[in-house]
Amino acid sequence: MNLLHISRSISDQQNSSLFTAVEHSSELHSNSLSSVIRKVQEMLRQQHTNLPDDVATAFLFSIMCAAPQDIIGSFPELLDVVKTHFPSHMQFLSSVLYLQHDYLAEIATCWPDIFFCSLRQIEGNLDVDEAKCQNHSISAELTALSTFLNVTPFCALLPSVLSLVFSGPAKTGEAHALLLDALVRLIRAKLYESTISELTFNLRVILFWSHRLLLSYTRKGSNVLEELCHVCSTLVDSIFERIRVLAANTADLNASAECFQDIVESVLHHPTIDLPRSLSNCPDLTDGSAEHVEEAFTSFSKENLHLVDGFVVNLLSKLYDLLLLAGNDGQSLESLFASPKVMLEKILLLFKDKFEVCMDNGNFGLLLPNFYMVRALKKFMSPVRLLELVNWMFSELESRGSSCSAAFAPAAFVCLSVADIAMELLYDYLQQTDQRSESCQLWGLEIRSSDIATIQRVYHFILHFTAKLNLESADVCLLKMLIRIHNAERSAGQNTEYTAFHMMLSTMATNTPLSILHHCMFPTSKVKAKVLWLLLEVSPIHMNFFGQMLMKVLEEDTSILQGMDYNSDSSRAHEDSSILLLPAALSYMRHHSDGHMQCAEFLEPLANFYCEMLLGDNGFPCWKSFITRSIFEENFGDFQHESVQDMMDYFSDTLLGKSVTMLHYCLSLKEMPRKQRLEIVASLCPQSSGLLDSDVNDINPDSHKGHLKLTNKLLAKISLIRLLLSPPRRLSSNETASDRESKRVSNAKLNFISILVRTLDQILRNFPRCDGLSHSDKQQRVVRSLEYTVLKNIIELSSEIQTHLNQLKSIPFLNQFIRSSLLHRFNDHVTLKAIRCVLVVLSEGKFPADEILELILGHSHFLSSITCSEVSEYSAAFNATGSLLQPAPGILKSVDSLFTKKSEFHICIAEKRKIEMIRLLRILYDIKSRQQSNGLLNESRELSFLLLSVYGATLSETDLEIFNLMNEIESHECKTIAEMDHLWGSAAVKYR
Repeated sequence: MNLLHISRSISDQQNSSLFTAVEHSSELHSNSLSSVIRKVQEMLRQQHTNLPDDVATAFLFSIMCAAPQDIIGSFPELLDVVKTHFPSHMQFLSSVLYLQHDYLAEIATCWPDIFFCSLRQIEGNLDVDEAKCQNHSISAELTALSTFLNVTPFCALLPSVLSLVFSGPAKTGEAHALLLDALVRLIRAKLYESTISELTFNLRVILFWSHRLLLSYTRKGSNVLEELCHVCSTLVDSIFERIRVLAANTADLNASAECFQDIVESVLHHPTIDLPRSLSNCPDLTDGSAEHVEEAFTSFSKENLHLVDGFVVNLLSKLYDLLLLAGNDGQSLESLFASPKVMLEKILLLFKDKFEVCMDNGNFGLLLPNFYMVRALKKFMSPVRLLELVNWMFSELESRGSSCSAAFAPAAFVCLSVADIAMELLYDYLQQTDQRSESCQLWGLEIRSSDIATIQRVYHFILHFTAKLNLESADVCLLKMLIRIHNAERSAGQNTEYTAFHMMLSTMATNTPLSILHHCMFPTSKVKAKVLWLLLEVSPIHMNFFGQMLMKVLEEDTSILQGMDYNSDSSRAHEDSSILLLPAALSYMRHHSDGHMQCAEFLEPLANFYCEMLLGDNGFPCWKSFITRSIFEENFGDFQHESVQDMMDYFSDTLLGKSVTMLHYCLSLKEMPRKQRLEIVASLCPQSSGLLDSDVNDINPDSHKGHLKLTNKLLAKISLIRLLLSPPRRLSSNETASDRESKRVSNAKLNFISILVRTLDQILRNFPRCDGLSHSDKQQRVVRSLEYTVLKNIIELSSEIQTHLNQLKSIPFLNQFIRSSLLHRFNDHVTLKAIRCVLVVLSEGKFPADEILELILGHSHFLSSITCSEVSEYSAAFNATGSLLQPAPGILKSVDSLFTKKSEFHICIAEKRKIEMIRLLRILYDIKSRQQSNGLLNESRELSFLLLSVYGATLSETDLEIFNLMNEIESHECKTIAEMDHLWGSAAVKYR
């Protein structure tokens, strides 16, 4: 009967017959089913009933012959009898009843309370509707219905659920959405309980109903059909997710491969894949400009696709993702991926056909669905095949004589977009094997000479569109390509698999026409300036030619350096365009300088030009307005660094960081009066200033980009102020050498130290974690690198004005620095080391060492920091004196080693903290003795016993430090150790 209705609905193209709702004639059933139920209950209650199977058979036959309305009316009672007396027949009953797909909808309408409570009971949330269920006294019927839904097979339950949704709110009322959500969770729960083979069958069931729904939707769409299709799509996602989990945990690879093959055949040969596609409502882009077309292609998303297109793209994407699990078995992957490769080729052929149509009528809006499909499945495609497609597209433009016509700029944009996708995939293949994406194993990349010729041709077409059509999209495509070439060249030594190809890429970039420099400079933009810088980095020829052009411009007329994003009368156009070219100019200066940033004399005009600009009225002195210019906005999308040094290098390479570096080169060529430098420092950090940047107060702990933006500003400002306070020395300079004795400079440095301490305190307050470094949290790593940079500068500045600080009656920043660091970073060994270094510098200064000792000894984490049991893996330090009393300016180096040695992190961090704590105590006891302070005698005696209890009497670094500290305490505080120096470890504890 079902097949008859399905075939009839397909032939008649009806939506109303999607789900069977066969009605029985009530004339055939004069007896009510409720009387049959009562009769069965009476028979079963009789003691002499010895044929329950016969009763069950007769009862089930009565149910099958009963009218639907009789079954619905007596449904709870009916189920209770079957569950209580014939539980083994429950699944058979469900299979029979679910032949009519509207049964579930009728039950939900007639018995809503029981239905909802049973769903809650299945989910384990019966307490939600407990009162309602108790009011109706239906616990037995509720349990029976729960059992009935649980035993119903997936293939029977799915169409009934879809039928219930199809019936809409007319039958289920306001609870429609809640009911649907509960039923979908019930179906997904059945999927999660299935085996791989069962999931393969269930996938076929979903695809069957999806095809029927999508076919109906293409003929006459409706919100209900759309909702049903989304339910099917959700279930498809759940099936593939579950298959991935089961396949990953299955030891039998052959069984998994067989299931994968069945899934591939089920999907790719299903009529759903062959439904008419590209039905999306595409915008008309016939009269659109290149910018309008670019916006349309960029903003086009899955939501803009027709329902059929979206379903097919999602299904194929899930299928190809699943195939990656077979990557460990190359032979299985090759056989599995044979049919999917054909499908991808078909998608590219459809794209080519549609591209030709768009070329003929000029409306590239028709290409949007095909382009989205290529973009969505790009990671599964062969980069060589995509490059061949791009080459064909460029040839189409050439054959029509339109490669230089602005009317075909939209077509050029499409070509460039596909070229960018192809080069992105190709770059992925050039990575080291362990750094490639999983999809690389789908295609065995074999670079042939014809492929190299294709890549070179594509590159020259990109240059052609860049120079001739002046398309921003072409500039962006060229930039991405040069970035990939630059990165590939840096990693070429690590991956020798494609050495010849790496060389070809490098040669291709070197052979870029010199005319591209003029395009990038006049006028310039952020993208063009980056393209220019990358070209200079890979090609000395371009470097020299650029230098000649730039020096000639500086000699004749700098006003031609006009940014393309400004009007001709904009006052900032000249400055901003010059700053955008600053990285390229900096590369040129570095190219003609020694390792000490001493540039050749002929670069003095260039240094003067940028020095005047950066230190002018609109430059660094007006810090807030200067750094908020749009040219300094960074995307930070490529930030993937983990070590502190890599982070510092990254921020130094931003435009703001390079601006400070450029000023360093400028000051190495041209001296700047001390008065002028101090005036600029005063404008950047006035004495009334509380923090280095007011944004530190508003930092959001959850904003990764916000951390990067703030860190970039703070590091640049710190570097700038340090540069102005301690400019590069020249051999002929007398004034610079006298800065060391300048009280005004010392006061400026002291003020800067105080601002750094207050800024550090605010950062620590915003991130009050004391659990050491975190390797899994990007935000934490960035903030910690900022902390350590601030600490490093505090140490170095303190060392520079050591004499001045030791002459003061009190050291203004020390109390806040010590208290804040101990409060928020007591468990961080790098912070403890920074405190020690500052105290070494200030050892002759006027500050109470007793108070600092009391803060440390009274800290709640002090005992645990001393008694940690981890063993250090570092070599012993046999030098007991000398190195301890020297400042440690290389603080970042020790931090960097922690980030890079991840495997040793958890082993050595506690021991390092312990060593630094002991070294800090040694410094404080040494300073305390110099200050002739006699306080903390009892605390010192207790500390002595604590140290003896953790002392191991070995030559390890920790034991040597403990031994030296005990000697410090004994020589200045008490004689207790001498009385029991033959006891240590657990023996000392027992003595105590």
